[in-house]
Amino acid sequence: MTCTLLGVATALHSDPSSQLTGLLAQAAQGGGGLMAMSNLLLPVFLIGIFYFILIRPQQKRQRELEDWRKQIKRGDEIITSGGLWAKVSAAPENSRYITVELQDKVRVKVLREHVISKAPPADASVPAAEEAK
Repeated sequence: MTCTLLGVATALHSDPSSQLTGLLAQAAQGGGGLMAMSNLLLPVFLIGIFYFILIRPQQKRQRELEDWRKQIKRGDEIITSGGLWAKVSAAPENSRYITVELQDKVRVKVLREHVISKAPPADASVPAAEEAK
């Protein structure tokens, strides 16, 4: 420790060109390993934080949605990505398509991937006049 301090003190008292040369030589000899290690750890730490806060929860939600889509059955009320609120009239297990009923005798085939959620239950406490607004 005293050698390093003595070298810096010596470098400071000499001319400016030798100061720079002396400081660069001391930096190259030692002390740079810890700095390089910290420079590598910060990006790794940030990537880890992003993974556990953003990526992993999104993957979990995606997996749960895919599992739910596989379990859609006849009679379920769903909402599609296009905003259609429909009742499932046919849902073959090995098919990518399900048939939904929009109104009586109005049926449409929809890709399972376009089903985004279950329709919320109809709330009887909300008057129809407020619902129209």
